[in-house]
Amino acid sequence: VCESEAEEYQARYLEALDVLGPAIPTWPEGRPLIAGHPGELSPVCISVKLTALYSQTSVLNFDRSVSILMQTILRSSSNNQFSI
Repeated sequence: VCESEAEEYQARYLEALDVLGPAIPTWPEGRPLIAGHPGELSPVCISVKLTALYSQTSVLNFDRSVSILMQTILRSSSNNQFSI
């Protein structure tokens, strides 16, 4: 994907989190099955295609790709209430 497509994908992921975040606590399914279990912080799991978030992702430049992806993901997570 090109960089503008990557930014659009990221915006869609964040929009999904913005929409689902406030709604989930109101769902009966939002209650954990096992109290305190870290895997049950949310009943919603969104799988992120990392290559869609950064158009320059490359095995040949693995360290830089991981660094930029982590910055993107952490910046996004700090603006929302979700776990990584």
